[in-house]
Amino acid sequence: AFLAAGRKVFVKGKATVAANFTNTTVDAVHVPQSMLEKFNAIAGGRDRVAELFLGRYGKNRIEDLLPRQKGTLGVRWDYDGWSAGVRANFFGPTEYHSDTLVDDMDPSKGYLDESFDARATFDVDVGYRIGELWWSVGANNVFNTFPSELKRPENRNSDSFLYSPASVPAGAPYGINGAFFYARVEFKH
Repeated sequence: AFLAAGRKVFVKGKATVAANFTNTTVDAVHVPQSMLEKFNAIAGGRDRVAELFLGRYGKNRIEDLLPRQKGTLGVRWDYDGWSAGVRANFFGPTEYHSDTLVDDMDPSKGYLDESFDARATFDVDVGYRIGELWWSVGANNVFNTFPSELKRPENRNSDSFLYSPASVPAGAPYGINGAFFYARVEFKH
């Protein structure tokens, strides 16, 4: 606190740092016996049922579709009824493993897999308190950051889906909507 124009003024600052590092792997798929019995006529037996139960994309959702590294760094200042904040959000690279072959007649050509680059988004806000009302404006993803675009035309569905294959959610953990700006009024009693 310090004196400004004959009155005490409080300035507070706060920093927040968070990081997450994960490495998840699927070691085995255990299909319930009831499913094995129900689908015992499927060609390929137990292995094929396990593949249908949790195939390439199913394992991918657990292992690589979410970033293995994620971090946040935020700073907030409060001064004489004002508040302002800035936050940086880091999302590590991700991978999409498709269940679909490039060419059904030639499995050696591989799958319609994609990889997505690491990205950072930034959020900002500023607010002021007047009596019991808190007025604020801000933006999430203020620089309008988008994920990497799909590289394979087969996944783009005639360029209708640029950031995630049409059949599944993949691509970016922060979405594909770009920047979001807002103004808000809160009543704090």
